[in-house]
Amino acid sequence: MTLKNDLDSIFSQDDSQRTTEFKRNSNLEALLDELCRYFEPIESEIERRFDEPVLPPLFLVGNARSGTSVFMQFLSATRAFSVPTNFLSRFYYAPYLGAKLQELLTNPEYDYQNQLGTDSYKEEFNSLLGGAQGKLAPSEFLHFWRRFLPRYDPQYLPENECGRIDVIGLRKGIAAIESVFNKPFAAKAFMLQYNLDWLIRAFPSCIVVYLKREPLFVMQSILRAREIHYGDRQHWWSVKPKEYKFLKEMDFYHQIAGQVYYTDKSIEAQLNDRYKINKLLISYEEFLRAPREVVACIKQKYLESGFEIRIEEEMTSGLFESRNKMRGVVNDLRSLEKAYEYFELSDANC
Repeated sequence: MTLKNDLDSIFSQDDSQRTTEFKRNSNLEALLDELCRYFEPIESEIERRFDEPVLPPLFLVGNARSGTSVFMQFLSATRAFSVPTNFLSRFYYAPYLGAKLQELLTNPEYDYQNQLGTDSYKEEFNSLLGGAQGKLAPSEFLHFWRRFLPRYDPQYLPENECGRIDVIGLRKGIAAIESVFNKPFAAKAFMLQYNLDWLIRAFPSCIVVYLKREPLFVMQSILRAREIHYGDRQHWWSVKPKEYKFLKEMDFYHQIAGQVYYTDKSIEAQLNDRYKINKLLISYEEFLRAPREVVACIKQKYLESGFEIRIEEEMTSGLFESRNKMRGVVNDLRSLEKAYEYFELSDANC
């Protein structure tokens, strides 16, 4: 797997601390490494024909546990985007070949006499800590991003490390996927959401969708994610904002509150008026209430960029269920609220 030697990573070397359900599959990783050795040289030759995507890619950003997984399932259901799947994620080192194989094995158009018995993917709009089940379910596609970045974890990259990003390779990889499905590429961009200036400069026509959810429910969900993934509230989980180094020395309530506060603050500061043509802010709560209106906003944003996208499936209200419910212990929620207020007050007094 790429970037195994990132010694500052808290995720590439934490397998012993994970709960059983989230431990790595060493047999799968060995098989992927073997396939990488065979496929990567072929992929490199194929990708010589690509420079950058023709259609504006859609990059989704926001806090972990802010609804980004269900939003990607929503984008997949529209049939308007090239959304990386769990199947394609097994070919992160050869995305063009992986996309072609996905078409061969799962597209009914290529299932001669029903010999493969391909079935249409059914959207279920649920996942476990961002991971949805099914070979055609959306993938976070993190290993694809890691091929081109100097860090394993989704985190802020200082300017000198941004200079190490393989922008040519990233453009070619996204263009290769787009070429197979002939639709705009759409994926979570957690790996670069603290460096959006770099991302937008690399893809000037891109649409950056910022999904924002009420902070208390995000914090509650992150606390639960720590318990599910590690069985330990003390262990950091998911994205690392610029302030990570001092946050990790605080108690877990302040770690979570700071993670949420500074992630939202960073994204909002980056998506200023300079990038008005690129940004689209969507409220998680409004998205669940009125997905049809969200579809209209996305269509309009693409029209403003000079492109028209076709949405095949009609999105109706009532399609999604809100997860904004108090689920934790009252004392935990109060502690998270107080910790969040601490960061708000600290900024106000600066």
